[in-house]
Amino acid sequence: MKMSPMQKYAMRLLIASGQVRLPDRNAWTQLTSETAAEQLRNFGGVPAILRNTVLPQRSSSAGESRLPASKSIPFSPKKPELER
Repeated sequence: MKMSPMQKYAMRLLIASGQVRLPDRNAWTQLTSETAAEQLRNFGGVPAILRNTVLPQRSSSAGESRLPASKSIPFSPKKPELER
């Protein structure tokens, strides 16, 4: 069985925080929920990872600042027509 969405999210948090190296594409697509649970257990499991993982902050380049939430582009989970 493939990784659950929460397992994927927890793994991505660990990768983004630098605690885990990015696996190659084949390894990522073949990770099972059991294998992911094993790896995530080393960090206290999904709940602990979600609570305790702190992502590194990026500094703004060339004086750019983040847009206020009211002007940022909303996330859309739907795929564009070309990707369907």
